[in-house]
Amino acid sequence: MDQLRIDPTLLFASAAGSASGLARADLVALAGRLAAAVRAPVGAEDAALLDPVLDFVASAQGRFRAVVVLAGPEEAAQVRAIHTALVSPHAALAPSTLPLLLVLDSADPDVVGEFLDAFDASECLFVVAARDGDAVGPLAPFRIVREEMRTKLGDEGHKDHVVFACEPAGGELREIARAEGYVTFGSAGGAVGPAAAKDRLCGEQGRIGPAALLPCALVGVDVKGLVAGAAAMEEACTVAAWESNPALLLASVRELFARRKRRCVTCACARRLRDLAALGDPHSGGGTCRPGDLGPARADWNDAWVSLLAVDEADHKLTVPPAGAPSKLAHVSLNDLFAAEREHLRQHLVASGTPNLTIHFPSVNAHAVGQFLALERTAEALRSTLAAPG
Repeated sequence: MDQLRIDPTLLFASAAGSASGLARADLVALAGRLAAAVRAPVGAEDAALLDPVLDFVASAQGRFRAVVVLAGPEEAAQVRAIHTALVSPHAALAPSTLPLLLVLDSADPDVVGEFLDAFDASECLFVVAARDGDAVGPLAPFRIVREEMRTKLGDEGHKDHVVFACEPAGGELREIARAEGYVTFGSAGGAVGPAAAKDRLCGEQGRIGPAALLPCALVGVDVKGLVAGAAAMEEACTVAAWESNPALLLASVRELFARRKRRCVTCACARRLRDLAALGDPHSGGGTCRPGDLGPARADWNDAWVSLLAVDEADHKLTVPPAGAPSKLAHVSLNDLFAAEREHLRQHLVASGTPNLTIHFPSVNAHAVGQFLALERTAEALRSTLAAPG
């Protein structure tokens, strides 16, 4: 299948100017240093999670109106990113036997209360996906919905409506999981029960653990494709040449700009990539923005560089029909217009002194999303070696 690719052309001083752009020699030097940390892929650990996850999904099919994820911030971000990319925002309007997906990671009383107004808790499956067992966001809502379910389903009956997608590292949620005997997924094994939880937590930074695989699979996401894509990217990131290793390139670029105190702003040039953008470069302080926010020349971009997420081939191909009067949009492909807007944005940024790179998704499918998640985790792992002793 097609691989994600990174276009760094507009990062270099030859395009963005010597004051803003990177010197190619600096990139070559740092990438050479980081190449010593390139290691064999670990995707087999992700693949080992699939069978127990899919077995559980099969057992839950058709039983629940909604899958409600009670998550910590990192886990919630990954679940939302995968769901936004791979499930249509209009899915709830189409006839389907699949449940809805809701993510609760906040103790906001209106958020929790509005959920309870719209849903009967006894019709839902609650997936606890929090490594911090005392995090208020997942813990407080869980205690509320557990009481609701116990009232309707009893002390034993409600347990069929709760699954721990990973065992929390400690705290109250961990004690609850063990005391109640809820089905619990370990990091590299199946639904194992509390006593057999693994020492290494699922949901390591960037890893597609059961905290994301399980809820996404329950709502129809192709989790096999996610894991296969992650494995393909990890394999691509084993070479020592930065031109062929996307993670080596991305890690080197991020580090070089960080040393120059330039923050990274990630911008998704497609709605489906919006939440994936939020997973990029978590330490630069730049955050995310919409394409429309990048257009005007603004003084606060002077300390930024931009990472664009783009889709090469949309699922839909649409042509603008002719208007009653002559129009420049007659018989124009909406796909071509969209691509032209993205290219205009790239050129505008570099013209205003803002270096940018583009991460190209061949299309938005599970394989590509899995690649992106693996790219992010591998790039950050490479950068972390620079701070390691020795």
